Amino acid sequence: MSEVPPPVQPASGNPSGGISTTKILLIVVGCMFVLGLICTGILAALLFPAVSAAREAAGRVHSQNNLKQLSIALLNYESAYKSLPPAYTTDDSGNKLHSWRTLILPYLGPEEQQLSEQIDYSKPWDDPVHADFLERCPLVYRHLNDSAPVGHSHYVVVIDSRGVFTGERGIRLRDATDGLSNTLLLTEVGAEESVPWMKPEDTDIGGFTDQILAGVHRDVTGVAMADAVVIELDKTASPTQIEGIVTRNGGEINELY
Repeated sequence: MSEVPPPVQPASGNPSGGISTTKILLIVVGCMFVLGLICTGILAALLFPAVSAAREAAGRVHSQNNLKQLSIALLNYESAYKSLPPAYTTDDSGNKLHSWRTLILPYLGPEEQQLSEQIDYSKPWDDPVHADFLERCPLVYRHLNDSAPVGHSHYVVVIDSRGVFTGERGIRLRDATDGLSNTLLLTEVGAEESVPWMKPEDTDIGGFTDQILAGVHRDVTGVAMADAVVIELDKTASPTQIEGIVTRNGGEINELY
């Protein structure tokens, strides 16, 4: 009588010697992950220009609103005092004390008026008594997409003996014989040209020309004219045209807008 062979045990692993189901699943998951990363990168590359453009547009609109609010405050100051504020105040020795930005605070709103009442205008802007005020910079002096130091202003005037801001003397708007729509009131500047908001520091015709030709918002720079109309100047403006809108009685006709 022959012996019955023992039952054959199934071999461990994959009998066919191929790739296991688990490995296939891992490969599929890995491929899907890599594909997802690629798609995400492509989507981000497609969306970034649109997001950047939207942010740029929002920043420009926000700055235009700031320029409008500041120009109206300046005109209200002129209406009350019969002249624009001086670019800066001085003490009896001629030392600079405060900027026009502090002088118009009461015309910017209740909070700014309260801030104005706490400032000692007989002492310099950087006196210890004003130590905490720099960080209380009103938002109207700041850009929306802001990279300037804390307490800096993106808005300055052009100090020039031929303009509406000559220094420590306030100018009457009726002296702008070129016409208010042809005469510059104030301008925005980039982060690198921003100044501490209380500091009696602004720009001159050379700095203003450089800003326009460089463009604060890519190719344009926002300005407010003496009639409180806000416009954008681009790189096509010539130095002669830029100089023309700074002067208050040069006889030029504004052809930039």
